[in-house]
Amino acid sequence: MKLRFAVFAIASMALVAAPAVADILYDNGPVLNTQSAWTINFGFRVTDSLVANGTVQGLQFWALLLPGDIVQSVEVLIGSSPFGNDLFDSVVSITQSNCFTNLYGYNLCEESGSFSGPALNGSYWLTLQNGVVNDGDPVYWNENSGAGCQSPGCPSQAQENQLGTIPSEAFSIIGSPGTNTTPEPASFVLFASGALAIVGLLRRKGGNGLQ
Repeated sequence: MKLRFAVFAIASMALVAAPAVADILYDNGPVLNTQSAWTINFGFRVTDSLVANGTVQGLQFWALLLPGDIVQSVEVLIGSSPFGNDLFDSVVSITQSNCFTNLYGYNLCEESGSFSGPALNGSYWLTLQNGVVNDGDPVYWNENSGAGCQSPGCPSQAQENQLGTIPSEAFSIIGSPGTNTTPEPASFVLFASGALAIVGLLRRKGGNGLQ
């Protein structure tokens, strides 16, 4: 009985101490292999709506670039209205990956940035502006019109600061899900494996002591 209680106590503490797993809080669909994109530097900015419940830890978006260009940073705004920054406004360092060349000779690249963002629970707006590349060229945010999106509230509504309403863009908001969401099954599998390992170890030690 003491052995069983000890195992249960250790397993319970492991479950409580398990860190939150980053997840996709909102996704507006995959990149489209086209030349449709909107400038997010040189004074141009684009804002897209989103619906999310959780704490934002980063974002991913697809950029259309001239060959050889590498996005270094972008200013990220999150607000309760189009182009709003009442919840978050900061320059975010960017990591670029998964580039490929489209039929028009442009590169399409996945841009990722991590940051400590706000806690969300409802409808908001993401704005990208002041994108910076290695040689000062334009940075274009890939337009996908939300095609293939699966998140509640998608496709996004979008605006450009000079033209007004436009089709929405390819992006995802990454973060820790809110408390009313269900933990991922993989987390339970990992926890169960650890608990079984503890049980096996304690049983072996107990058996050796009895011989």
